[in-house]
Amino acid sequence: MKDFLCAIVSSVPERISSYTQALRPLTTNFLFFSDLHSLITNRPNGLRLVVVDAFENDPAVALEIAKAKLHNSLDEQVVLVITADDGIDIGIDSMEAGADDYVTYGLVSKELALRARLHLSRHEPPITLAPDKEALLAEVKPESDRVVLRQAMHAIQENIGKIKSVQDLSIEIDQTVNAINQVFKIHLNTTVFQYIRQERVEKAKQLLAETRIPITEIAIELGYSTSPNFATAFRQLVGMSPSDYRSSNLVN
Repeated sequence: MKDFLCAIVSSVPERISSYTQALRPLTTNFLFFSDLHSLITNRPNGLRLVVVDAFENDPAVALEIAKAKLHNSLDEQVVLVITADDGIDIGIDSMEAGADDYVTYGLVSKELALRARLHLSRHEPPITLAPDKEALLAEVKPESDRVVLRQAMHAIQENIGKIKSVQDLSIEIDQTVNAINQVFKIHLNTTVFQYIRQERVEKAKQLLAETRIPITEIAIELGYSTSPNFATAFRQLVGMSPSDYRSSNLVN
């Protein structure tokens, strides 16, 4: 989720600063617009979150949101509206017009990132894992542990050559190092490092058996700094060198 594109719609520097500061745990990629019309007219590619400053209780905000939703201009984006207080018309009207949520200005520092993360997660495509991993996750409880573990396993699967440590994984899935370490230890009886190494070797076995990609390139693709490091890790887990494994298993 890190560094998705977020648009801040406001003309008040102080409030813009509050919104960007609150959202920095989620992203540092911001664009700024003075009003919704300008945003919709110049909507950038890759936009995922729109934060609309409705502090002044201007009814035009709800009207612009309704117009944008009617014309599918903000269908794929999460829209959060900031109001001066709770229960006032602009927040309720904006949600009826199609906004995902509203947050009062006094709660921006505590609530904005949490609400954004919640709604963005609902817009994410479903995470799919191999059947054996899905079966394993079905036994994981509580659900909060299953969510963290699913995110971590999927991130490693999709970024096998880039994620080299639990710190990398923490940044990628926006979970704490402690939370990640805990779910791997409790539910998989392993460490993150051991799991990553195992997944790399399993991917290497597939590439060695099904392709003629040079072993040096496979090592680089899987995140190893040198071929000897890759060969050592592979031999420790498989019991033979990558070249011997390829000779025994390569499908012609």
